[in-house]
Amino acid sequence: MALRINIEKCTACGKCQSVCSYNAIYESRIPDPEECEHCDVCIGMNCDFFAEGEKTYVIDSYRCTECIEDSDAPKCIASCPVNDCIEPDPYFKETREQLLEKRTKLTKK
Repeated sequence: MALRINIEKCTACGKCQSVCSYNAIYESRIPDPEECEHCDVCIGMNCDFFAEGEKTYVIDSYRCTECIEDSDAPKCIASCPVNDCIEPDPYFKETREQLLEKRTKLTKK
């Protein structure tokens, strides 16, 4: 199962990004709900409101390996100063074998 960051708890400290071995964590923005026009342009990240929104971090599920075989626990969770900020993504379930396969593919590049 890949991990995800709870944007309501994230303090945008960036510690998780700095320890990620597979560049799965990246900076993102949360648009101001008062200014959002609900046009869905932010999905492509070309929205001015999105660019100026509150900073947070996001985990790319296709790159997250949960640090399998790299450490005893996911490095991002260990580095995060906020309890339960980084959690399993219930929408992206993977077996240990799938995580190992993904890790192998990412390390070959």
